[in-house]
Amino acid sequence: TIVLTKKAPNTKPIETIVYETLDFEEDVIVQLNSILYKHHLISVIVEGGAQMLQAFIKKGLWDEARIFTSPNELNKGLKAPDIDGEILVEKPLLNDQLKILLND
Repeated sequence: TIVLTKKAPNTKPIETIVYETLDFEEDVIVQLNSILYKHHLISVIVEGGAQMLQAFIKKGLWDEARIFTSPNELNKGLKAPDIDGEILVEKPLLNDQLKILLND
């Protein structure tokens, strides 16, 4: 487990947890990628909010996106991030539609 934090805790280290500090005044995505590389992680699933997802999309730091669309309309809430890519799969899934995009 890697915990990303502004300041490492002053507690006794736990063997299975690594603390990595981030400078939130700098580009967090760049720092995150450096940390992932440092720990030999080459794949990550981003399930963040709209801003986090859009940050990865804007920088082109994605290979595959899975988009589920419902026939139900939501009249409130945040707009989904904007993303374009090559459509790999488009298929119904129960009452929803699944679209898998690849980064060009």
